Amino acid sequence: MKLPSLVIVLLVAALGVASAAFRGDTVNATCPISGQPVDGKVAVEHAGKRIGVCCGKCETAVKGWSAEQKDAYLAKLADAGKAPAAQDKAEQKAFGEPYLVTECPVAGGPLGDSPVEVTLEGRPILVCCAKCKAAAEKDPAGTLAKVDKLIADQQRARYAMTNCVVMPDEALVGEDGADTAKEIVVGNRLFRVCCPGCIRKVKADPAKFAALLDEAAAKAQAASYPLDHCVVNPKAVFSAEKPAHEFVVAGQLVRTCCANCEAKVRKDPRKYLTLIKKG
Repeated sequence: MKLPSLVIVLLVAALGVASAAFRGDTVNATCPISGQPVDGKVAVEHAGKRIGVCCGKCETAVKGWSAEQKDAYLAKLADAGKAPAAQDKAEQKAFGEPYLVTECPVAGGPLGDSPVEVTLEGRPILVCCAKCKAAAEKDPAGTLAKVDKLIADQQRARYAMTNCVVMPDEALVGEDGADTAKEIVVGNRLFRVCCPGCIRKVKADPAKFAALLDEAAAKAQAASYPLDHCVVNPKAVFSAEKPAHEFVVAGQLVRTCCANCEAKVRKDPRKYLTLIKKG
């Protein structure tokens, strides 16, 4: 039987309202793990609210959060509409590790003693000479791709996590032992994740995931750290009475005697990270 046009229109509208109401039952529009849209079919209950997720894997990940983590996520959602978008962008832009590449991304050789700074798409990098600066400015995208590869190669050797930094339950090694990680460089920091959705999460909040990498790096490098003294002040030897002041720079654990020496390291990281490498 053919339904009248008016009846069809009303049915479609009713279905749309029902669908919107169903989605509205969750407190979020996108999955907190993958960044994908949620439809309300899969969710995690907490504090009388439903946190929507996109799939079973993400459901397991959110269920693994502590009550404090879930509370923090709900609080973040509540505040999401209060901060201007410009402020969010400024906070994201503020994240960044020092530029520690020692090779010219254009010429391919060492930067030398007098490298030249050039800013490409808002990112300051170093090249070896004025000629390479001009070449970089002609091909900013290609040059930055080379820079990101150099950064990834440099940091991969000391990368501390074998699982996705966004979804820790997801291993980055296949059954055949092959590396399955998706890599991205944000703010001169390498992040290794399991999927494009996690790449979007890292881009949205790099500082959050960098903090997780810093924690993992500090634990992984503690036993093999080569210095028993402050990298800035060698006379300051660590002991039970005078323990090291620890922090991480671009994935490298650094130990100093105090916060003042930390400031010196951050001002000239290339110098002090080289001293750590030499041991």
